[in-house]
Amino acid sequence: MTWANGAQSNAKTAYDYEVGANKIDKTYEAKIGLMYLSEYYYSASPLHWAKPGYNSDATKDYRSAVNDNWMYMGHYEWIISPSTDNTYGGFCVYTYGYVFSGNVYNNYNVVRPVFNLILSVELAGGSGSMTDPYRIS
Repeated sequence: MTWANGAQSNAKTAYDYEVGANKIDKTYEAKIGLMYLSEYYYSASPLHWAKPGYNSDATKDYRSAVNDNWMYMGHYEWIISPSTDNTYGGFCVYTYGYVFSGNVYNNYNVVRPVFNLILSVELAGGSGSMTDPYRIS
């Protein structure tokens, strides 16, 4: 997706360009991969879903959502969504929580593996802590 449709857009627009109505017919199938940009956007409280990933005013972008975003970790982190504006570019979450793009070949960002569950998977127990992890069935 472009810079405008990714970092300067909101959750719904990013989703549409990744997997929705405006997606590019380029598929990657794997059991585990990197998170989508829209997954990062939607992991924040719905109060933030209309905000862009980046705006020159920090109060108007996802920097203001870091305390309400369960996927925010405070790292420079790659996202699977490529940037069509830059041959070597990809989107990433920066340490302050906003979304930007960078050159994949010369940026040493964190990669976090993610996977999605099917609808029939249910929480079977656990609190999500290190000593009492979630159990699913």
